[in-house]
Amino acid sequence: MEDVDEAEQLLAFAKSYLSASKVLCQRIEDNFDQAKYADGCVVIFTAYHAVELFLKAMIIKKNPNAKLHHDVEKLAIDYHRLYPHKNQYWQVPFGFEVLGDSSEAKKKFEDLKKELPVEQLYRYPINKNGKAWLGAFAFEPRTFMGTVILPVETDFQRLEKLVFA
Repeated sequence: MEDVDEAEQLLAFAKSYLSASKVLCQRIEDNFDQAKYADGCVVIFTAYHAVELFLKAMIIKKNPNAKLHHDVEKLAIDYHRLYPHKNQYWQVPFGFEVLGDSSEAKKKFEDLKKELPVEQLYRYPINKNGKAWLGAFAFEPRTFMGTVILPVETDFQRLEKLVFA
C-alpha cells in the first residue's frame, strides 16, 4: 500500500474495520447464547474506529495538511465544514447532542464525556484509574447492525463515490 496516498490508505482501513465489525456482529447474532459483552464491545469499537478513519480519509483527501486527532465529534465538524453540500451530508454516528441552551447542562455533558470517553469505553474493560466503568451497558447485535453498521456501510459507499471517484 506504499504507493497509495494517505487518504486512500485510511479509506481502505476504515472499510476493513467496518467489515470486521459487521462479521463479528453477525456471528454474535447467530450464536447469541455464546456471546459475551466483550464481543459486543469489540463490534462497537471497530465500527467507531471505522468511522474515525473514514472521517480522516475524507478530511485528508480535501485538505492533505489537516491536523488529525481522535475526537470523532470534532472530526465530524471538520468533515461538515469541508463538505458542506447537501449530497455530501452525513449523519455521523457516535455523536452526542445537548438539547437546549443551558450552560450547566453543557458543562455536565462535557464532564460526563471525560468520565466515559467513547473511544476508551468499548476498547478497555476498565478506566485509566483501573476501575470498572460506571453505568449499565448492554449490546444487542440486530439493533446495532440495523442502526449503525448497515447505514454506515451505505454512507461509506455513497461518499466514497462522490469524493474518491
